[in-house]
Amino acid sequence: MFNKILPFATAFLLAGCAGGFHHVNAQQGKVVFSDPVLDETQSANRTYVLLEKEKGSNQYQLVSISKDKPKIANQRQERIAFNADLTRFAVDYDEYDWDTFVDHHNYGQKTRIMACQGKYKSVKTTRYNPCTSDFSAPFIPTSVTRAYDAGRMPFEARKLWDDPSWNTKVVAVNPWRALSESGAIQKLGIKRVETQ
Repeated sequence: MFNKILPFATAFLLAGCAGGFHHVNAQQGKVVFSDPVLDETQSANRTYVLLEKEKGSNQYQLVSISKDKPKIANQRQERIAFNADLTRFAVDYDEYDWDTFVDHHNYGQKTRIMACQGKYKSVKTTRYNPCTSDFSAPFIPTSVTRAYDAGRMPFEARKLWDDPSWNTKVVAVNPWRALSESGAIQKLGIKRVETQ
């Protein structure tokens, strides 16, 4: 009996593992992160979400959802924009200056990065950009990670890449977790669906 059930149970488990999920808007359009920013052609009729991180925690609270672009009022706030049909979203920086890094150590992968130098190293309420936003992270090339993992780079050298005074390059970070925990996703009518 066990030998007859085992193939069916295995197939059932594998089918469950092979599936995944994605998020859709009210019209069943797939919702995706536009890395690093929304395309300029999608500037009309945007929906803006203003979030604020609670003092003393990393929990984001929803401040507002509006069609008017809100100002960043304090260091704990972040602004995300969705395109007109709520299928694409990104952090809505006031300014940015992206370059493309081609990683020859990772099959030519292209990554949009920004150097946080000069005018961009400022205060969020004055200059909202990837250098002042919490939705960015240090850019660390694959070659650095591989060298460290292979034992060809000491820990101290690897840690330098996390130091913004030494490594000034950053990448945009998907704000989905903050949007979800604040309740903004639910208020926008975006739902998680299983893939078939």
